[in-house]
Amino acid sequence: MTPRIDPEERREEILDAVLRCFARTGYNGTSMDDVVEESGLSKGTLYWHFKNKRELFMAAFDRVMNQMVEPFMQMFEADVPVVERLRLFEQSSKILVSAEQELSTMPLNFLLEIWQDEEFSQHYLDVLGEFANSTREMIREGIENGELREVDVDGVTWGIMALYDGIFLYHLTGFPMKSANVFEVMTNVLIEGLVRRDDK
Repeated sequence: MTPRIDPEERREEILDAVLRCFARTGYNGTSMDDVVEESGLSKGTLYWHFKNKRELFMAAFDRVMNQMVEPFMQMFEADVPVVERLRLFEQSSKILVSAEQELSTMPLNFLLEIWQDEEFSQHYLDVLGEFANSTREMIREGIENGELREVDVDGVTWGIMALYDGIFLYHLTGFPMKSANVFEVMTNVLIEGLVRRDDK
């Protein structure tokens, strides 16, 4: 008797295949038949797990985003002072830019191809919102425990996200810069501006 494949394993196998397809031909250039051929599975198996291309796309996007934010979520959960967690932004960002090119460029490709899709754009904003909430809580904690000075928490939160996303975007577009060095320099600037200084 052929051993039964765990549904979650089969689902991940399909997502592996669709990400390879997207990497080659993009979202718009990939059909469900392409995914069937790439995965080696039957069309029935594919449609049992994913009812259409949109659902498949959303699942693939979520998996890539989860892989990308994992180092940052570890940073938020680290049992160290807030200032040290801010320094982990630099380390997490360096991990991201050193990741496989296929992984690091996939979210940007998704955004370029399907940004005008209302359902996807809202989903993407929800993902960003979760990340922003974690950043916001970290900044508030730093202010409350006296590590950080009083600041506009929302402004700092979105400024941090724009700072690191901007450096990463420049890295992807091939700007002539050493991204690791830029991450380090700007992290130092960020911390210097946020750390509370006792009046002398």
